[in-house]
Amino acid sequence: MVYNMYSKACGGAGFWIILIFVLAVVKGLGIVEVVWLREWSSAYVRDNPIGRHELVQSFGKFKIFRWGRPDDDDEPVDLDYYIGIYCLITLMAVFLTMIRMFWQFYGSLRASRSLYERLLVSIIRAPIRFFDTTPKGRIINRFSKDFEVIDGQLIQKMANMMQDTLGVFAVFLLITLVTPEFLIAGLIIGNSSAIIKEFNAPPFFLCIVI
Repeated sequence: MVYNMYSKACGGAGFWIILIFVLAVVKGLGIVEVVWLREWSSAYVRDNPIGRHELVQSFGKFKIFRWGRPDDDDEPVDLDYYIGIYCLITLMAVFLTMIRMFWQFYGSLRASRSLYERLLVSIIRAPIRFFDTTPKGRIINRFSKDFEVIDGQLIQKMANMMQDTLGVFAVFLLITLVTPEFLIAGLIIGNSSAIIKEFNAPPFFLCIVI
């Protein structure tokens, strides 16, 4: 009930779809970063390394990615190419993280303003009997302590929950891409756990199985 009201006050489904999309893209860039580092490290053992990219080559002329290191045509791996792509991935992740933080702040501010106005209108239109039966300290806490949680903690905790959930899927996807055999083992372990849970096995039997 509380989370549903807060979700609608932040901007409804549109706000959360955009937030989840940005979080997913940031997590995806994290996976791309790991995959690119793997590609970079494996380039040293390949016979035909990837050639120099034109865009990164233009930056390399100004010594941006080599930090003043002279060109060496005998290098087995084109550092300009790999460092350039890595920097591009990192900058995109930083930029999208800044957008995500701004979007969270906007949603939190919008929800706080909407809920505060609704609470204020409810208090102003409340009958006299409400003020006779409700302690004044409880009313003050609704406008102070409760909105402190709404302003500074609630949106961050919900965003962290979504980020951790996406992180689990990202790690699972990354492990599957690097080690495809993990998917088969995961399915076997998952089905075994479901079967054991269905039979409601006692702790002693679980210990034997483990």
